Amino acid sequence: MRISTILFMTLAAGLLCFFNAKAQTVILTSADFAAPGDFAEFHVNASPTGMMGDTLPGTPGVVDVLDLTGQAVTDSYTLNFVTPGSLPAGGSFPTATVGYTSPTGVSFYLENSASSLKILGTSGVLQGQQLVAQFSPGYTLINYPCSLGTSINTTYSFDSFLPINFDSLYNLLGTPVQVTIDSAHVKRKATVRADFHEIVRVLTPEFPSGTLTLKAFVTQDNYDSLWLKLGAPISIPAFGINYPADWIFVDNNLYTLLVTALGYDPGIQSGRNVLKSVEYFAKFRRFRFAGAELNPDGSVKRLEWISNVNNIGLNEGFSEFLQMGPNPFRNVLILQGKSDTRYQLKLMDLNGRLLENVFFSTGAQFSFEHLASGVYVAEVIPLDAPGMAPLRRLLVKE
Repeated sequence: MRISTILFMTLAAGLLCFFNAKAQTVILTSADFAAPGDFAEFHVNASPTGMMGDTLPGTPGVVDVLDLTGQAVTDSYTLNFVTPGSLPAGGSFPTATVGYTSPTGVSFYLENSASSLKILGTSGVLQGQQLVAQFSPGYTLINYPCSLGTSINTTYSFDSFLPINFDSLYNLLGTPVQVTIDSAHVKRKATVRADFHEIVRVLTPEFPSGTLTLKAFVTQDNYDSLWLKLGAPISIPAFGINYPADWIFVDNNLYTLLVTALGYDPGIQSGRNVLKSVEYFAKFRRFRFAGAELNPDGSVKRLEWISNVNNIGLNEGFSEFLQMGPNPFRNVLILQGKSDTRYQLKLMDLNGRLLENVFFSTGAQFSFEHLASGVYVAEVIPLDAPGMAPLRRLLVKE
């Protein structure tokens, strides 16, 4: 298991952007990131060919196109966003507001506030033991609001101990070798840079007409170090190896010995590791719409994209105070709210393009006869309650 994954680099990983393709503007707020109860299904191509993740800005005023409709699917997975306390190390992150577990089994703990989105740390199983990495400090993935052209630089580190209790006897070249590992000490120092520099229309098999996204190029530069506490010396004279029963820094030679000769994989390796990815964020998706992990030469190593068409970042907001329907509706939409509250109704398509912007009090009927049949997103904002989250719902016009 590696603590570093492409998910670890994402600006949550799960951010949502409002796009105006002509003006190329982006509005990113805390309401746009996933909350407990949301989920995202992904298709994966683990071996794409002939694709390059360019690092250059796009042409101002021009929306580029990324066509993924012909990509093969080699794997699939689902991310479920949950209350942090329900995850194994939730108690270690009391200020976290949302969490999820990646396909590699690493759990992430995030704090989403009105001003920023932060990763506070991770947890995972290393050699059968729970490893908790509390980032110092919890580093900022994004500051709200964010706009096209923003570059974000952040750093984080962690220093974790965990028991291993590994004890096995090996026979190497006729020499019995007892390998006893009591515990491990894992450290990391990392620098992450993200550049939001291009608007791209991403075409996928599930969304063949395309979804407007904001493209971010992400670089994570990790410096990892691993120590193991040996409970007994490791002596292999034929190899010229003699390690005392003490804390031992796991360099490349010892790592190779553990993995190759003894069949023991510590799961993390000392040294520098630079990870690069390209991420595509879209409105109402509650997580990135697509992402690509890159090889050192810039070619795409791994590609994934959202596959569930109903993955729309909706919430019930103040639904106990407002009724909206019918759904599906033909031409007329009826809204009924509290008598002492003014409301704003925004009707948008699935790309976030604003189609209608109207205001009403108490109750109202709006005719949308001019709109084509299809799926729309309705957002209702209570103007007299600025601290209350908007209500978002998916509406179907027949």
